[in-house]
Amino acid sequence: MPRQLSFPSLIPELPTLPKGVDFLTSFGAGVLCSHIESYWRARGFAGIVCERYEVKNADGMWGVRSNLVNGKPPVRKAVHA
Repeated sequence: MPRQLSFPSLIPELPTLPKGVDFLTSFGAGVLCSHIESYWRARGFAGIVCERYEVKNADGMWGVRSNLVNGKPPVRKAVHA
């Protein structure tokens, strides 16, 4: 049986998204925004803009907008701790 190698992660582990949260509500969209910003900040990116908004013509539905381009930050910037 081949031996499993494990390497320490250089990227800090992030908490997972809470289970049972409806991300289409105002609260859930805020949780998702916070998680997106934390995710990219932990990977050395700054200036991520994420905001929740109420979807028009959809009763009580909320969405999330960000400045990510195809799921990635537009520019890598150093984050100072």
